[in-house]
Amino acid sequence: MNSHPKRIGIKALALMAAGAALVNFSAHGADRSWNGGTASYTNAANWTGGIVPGVADNAINDNGTNNVVQINLGDPDWAVGQIRAGNSTGNGAFTQNGQTVTPLGTNYNGSVISEFFTPFRLGVVAADTGVYTLNGGTLNFGSGQLHVGEVGTGILNINGGSIIGSNVVTVNFGGIAVPNPAVINATAGHGPYLGDYTYFEQGYNPAFPSKGLPPAGTTIVSLTQSDHSYTLAPSYTANDAVILDTAVSNATITLTTPTALTGLSFVGSAGNGPVVCAYTINHSSGAPETGTLSVPDWLAPARRF
Repeated sequence: MNSHPKRIGIKALALMAAGAALVNFSAHGADRSWNGGTASYTNAANWTGGIVPGVADNAINDNGTNNVVQINLGDPDWAVGQIRAGNSTGNGAFTQNGQTVTPLGTNYNGSVISEFFTPFRLGVVAADTGVYTLNGGTLNFGSGQLHVGEVGTGILNINGGSIIGSNVVTVNFGGIAVPNPAVINATAGHGPYLGDYTYFEQGYNPAFPSKGLPPAGTTIVSLTQSDHSYTLAPSYTANDAVILDTAVSNATITLTTPTALTGLSFVGSAGNGPVVCAYTINHSSGAPETGTLSVPDWLAPARRF
């Protein structure tokens, strides 16, 4: 039996983040990617999950500019969360031949709509190209922003139809280079989906080099409990986190080496919390222990873990 107390922390929320997070939201949509050839957007089999993206979902085409998502004359009008082409894993294209397409740009943290409004995004990451061709109908991007080229290349061809919205249109505005392929598969503001705010490592934003969570492998000490320290994940480009969400309601954490411990501590944060999480600790001998822990709200003004 080890007589010295040892405490372990869960590491990093998302794959580029430092610092662990347990997050829970009540409901939100999904990232739905096009995996078929050129066809109408109404073909559910061509979208991941076999579901046509709806008002809370992000419609993504990274499947090549020859595999075009079409909005054809006679199709139903389409209201969707976001339109993205050249998002993270390849080039992509949309062609609108008619009807009204309304990307709402909303990301949901439970029932709360986040402040992240970018309904239309072409060429999101470096080396990826996103193309949107408007031949007819109306593209209405509402009160958000229309991005034609972020870090990658965006091409907007207008041969007919009309575009209405906030008049906030950005062309090749650049920004912080996003790894390609993207190494984040979850966000603090949108659970196991992309498209909202999340943590990043110090040095990721060159304009603010001191901002962000400590570099990978750093050991941090609690500001309120000096006997608590946490060593962060050695890499933020590998799976290194536990996230709890309506889509991922439970997880099992197993010690690499069986260890006798007198206590467990967790670093965590929640979107629109605090969130109360139930836990069960299983022992190699004896009955399990159960209880709950409260995870503070990262989105609150105090930004707490």
